[in-house]
Amino acid sequence: MLAFGATVPDKVADSAPADMPMVWPPKADATIPLGDMVKSATGFANITIFWEPHGHPPGPYLTPHFDFHFNSEDVSTIDCADSTKPAQAPAGYELPDVAIPQVGTLIGLCVPGMGMHSLLASELHSAALFEKTMLVGYYHQRPIFLEPMITRAALMGRKTFSLDIPAVSGVPAATHYPTKFTAVYDSAAQSYRFTFSDFAGMGTK
Repeated sequence: MLAFGATVPDKVADSAPADMPMVWPPKADATIPLGDMVKSATGFANITIFWEPHGHPPGPYLTPHFDFHFNSEDVSTIDCADSTKPAQAPAGYELPDVAIPQVGTLIGLCVPGMGMHSLLASELHSAALFEKTMLVGYYHQRPIFLEPMITRAALMGRKTFSLDIPAVSGVPAATHYPTKFTAVYDSAAQSYRFTFSDFAGMGTK
């Protein structure tokens, strides 16, 4: 069965700084290319990782967390000049317009160097802080990334978990989106193994 992902050592969460200066646009703390085999088979090209020591708006996400972006294209040139949202977000998801102090309103929560972010509506409108979730990212009206967004506290829990991935429409023909995500904790290796699998349209479901 085809699968891809990343290994996330405990030290990523353990050594994350408690404070960092805000930079706009945000700068990735790490950019990791995916192998040629992964890119040719799935269309996913790289991983960009962002540490958010204070979280970020909207409200449920104002808690220390990591953004793990699994991108299907080069996102470095995204400037959010195209504010056109996709015709349809995944079922149960929304692409909110979010006001950021001293930055302005981000249409579809579009962040330069990332793209637009669609969020679970039930989570977006909750008064509770999130713990771990899956986002679907867009630009030029097409899906371009999947993002497990996970709090530092959840990672420090050292427990295996999974996240639901919604059905994503409008995927380019050369890209195949997974339908399963797991984060398996390996106590011997002191790390998580993030894995995307069960790719739609590839006979693996």
